[in-house]
Amino acid sequence: MSEPVTEMSDLHRELTRLLQNWGLELMDEVPFPPFQVDIYVPQAHVAIEADGPQHNRRADERRDEKLFELYDLPVIHVTDEAIAEQASLRYALLAHIGIYMQTAEQRLTRCKAKLPWI
Repeated sequence: MSEPVTEMSDLHRELTRLLQNWGLELMDEVPFPPFQVDIYVPQAHVAIEADGPQHNRRADERRDEKLFELYDLPVIHVTDEAIAEQASLRYALLAHIGIYMQTAEQRLTRCKAKLPWI
């Protein structure tokens, strides 16, 4: 497991601010062992990753598959380019989160034994 991030990137900070302004409750830097996600949206049981230039797409895909396998946790990736297009980003993110909210309760139930803090 990699070391937890102790300082948010500018992209992560901006994404968190936008999501909070849109009325979403969220948690930052949440552990889903052996991983940690940038942003967790509890009401939808979904993770959002702020993908800056340091992200490796292939490694992220493997990690996303493992997070879904272990915790039924879908991951949405947001790039710095997407942040620049806030109107379309808001529409796309809220649409995805809305879809995941429809199955959040079932997915949460399946992973509660692994993560009692949820």
